[in-house]
Amino acid sequence: MNKLGLNLTLFLDLLSWGDPECITNHKIRYERSGLMVSEELPSILERWYKPPRTAGSTSKRAQGARPALERFAFLCVGDVVEAELDGIKDTMHCPAEDLSTEGLTSLFIEDLILKLSSPGFGGTPKFWSLLTRVTQTRTQKLRNKEKIPDLVILAIICQVLYSRSHHNNRFAKMITSFLRSQGAPAKSIDLLRAFGLTMSHQWSVRALRTISENEMATVRDMVQHLPFVVTHDNINIPFRVFSQRINNQSHFDSGTASTLFFQPNAPPEQPLCNRTLQEYREQGRNTPLSVLDIYGLAQDAAPGQYDRDVFQVLRYLIDSPEFDFTTYPEKHHHIFTPPKPLNQLPTGEKYITRQFMLGTEHLEEASYEGNINVVMAIFRQLLLDSEDELKKTGLYRVFVWVGDQLTSARLRGLFNFRAQDTNAFDRLDWLVPTFGWFHLLMAFANSLHKQYLGTTAGRGLMHAFTLLERKGLNTVQTRGPFHQNLHDAIYHVAEAHFRVCWKVVGRVDKL
Repeated sequence: MNKLGLNLTLFLDLLSWGDPECITNHKIRYERSGLMVSEELPSILERWYKPPRTAGSTSKRAQGARPALERFAFLCVGDVVEAELDGIKDTMHCPAEDLSTEGLTSLFIEDLILKLSSPGFGGTPKFWSLLTRVTQTRTQKLRNKEKIPDLVILAIICQVLYSRSHHNNRFAKMITSFLRSQGAPAKSIDLLRAFGLTMSHQWSVRALRTISENEMATVRDMVQHLPFVVTHDNINIPFRVFSQRINNQSHFDSGTASTLFFQPNAPPEQPLCNRTLQEYREQGRNTPLSVLDIYGLAQDAAPGQYDRDVFQVLRYLIDSPEFDFTTYPEKHHHIFTPPKPLNQLPTGEKYITRQFMLGTEHLEEASYEGNINVVMAIFRQLLLDSEDELKKTGLYRVFVWVGDQLTSARLRGLFNFRAQDTNAFDRLDWLVPTFGWFHLLMAFANSLHKQYLGTTAGRGLMHAFTLLERKGLNTVQTRGPFHQNLHDAIYHVAEAHFRVCWKVVGRVDKL
């Protein structure tokens, strides 16, 4: 090197594609390729970045090539991260014209995390690894077994994509729609938008209006050729005012919310027209069910019900984790075969019931007049209020209308009051008012709660609630998840009693 007038710096520069002759020389090309793929190259760079001390030396460690390598590594990391972000921008792209319920709900967090973090899926595995390194310390990584920063990393990547282009807004639109549905204040949404997490509040208003209009157009088309069920009930909406004045006070207001239910791919049945419904009603009035008829129907259904009751009691045993049914020698016995359904409904994804909430009406539904106003308001929303549509409804259509006890009573009262009107629509011949089975279940559960609550020291439900540490079941409530919690608690208590009975019958201490 001295004879050629070279030092180490010039030699490395020429060797690293710094001279045309060094690029084409076969000997140099061979040696250079060997260096680039050698196992020693990473350790060489590591020592350049952090030179080792001389044995026994207490002097300050040499700086080495740390500044140059840090600048170079920073540029390399930036290029790699940008390339990965460019590769996933289509995943986070959500055009304005594709705004729909399906588009906003088709983003699954678990799938997105898997795609971004795993190599080979066209994600950002290197960027994910970098963020995993910096979002938790090594001590946290060893100590925390459940606290995994996946959601934090996902939010950071989505914020970066949204900052690079406002078209990469799929995640932001999903979060905005969720916050809007939960009643988040406008200022909170705009604050989160400043941090790149959400869209603006103005966008959320436009988006919900667009989705609502699209869904309403779908409903109006479906009501023309598919059977459906209508239900409505009263609602109370709090209107909060933070700067109250004499004419601007916080208050509650009442209205009515209604929902339509469809089953798009239900098995086709012969349509029930208005005249046929009247004939069935006439037959029912002429030959009403007697007490003996009801007992006869119960006796006819008893054998099938008995088989199902026996299998349900058996399930309390075989579903017990302690029993471990998979290890039972006689698990293939016919007694463990579920009873055949009497009239099984089709199941599957294409048979999922679809429901659509209509616009809230500022109408009360406690009175007869209020209910008929609500019915006509629903007809107006569905564009069934024209003269031709009302005539079709009166002559050919039959609508099942579901409500709670008060709603069904008011609709039946209207049906009786209008019996002498001049046309089928005004007489409500097309209306089939039905009480809500869910309200019946709630009333039955509340009755069980009232009869068998007992005390903590006794053997009633209160004793079981205390042992199971179920909170909020002391008194009956109409708001919140009280009914669901009570329903689950009653079933758990019943299952526990049956399992105890199995141990008594089997004369064992464990199942």
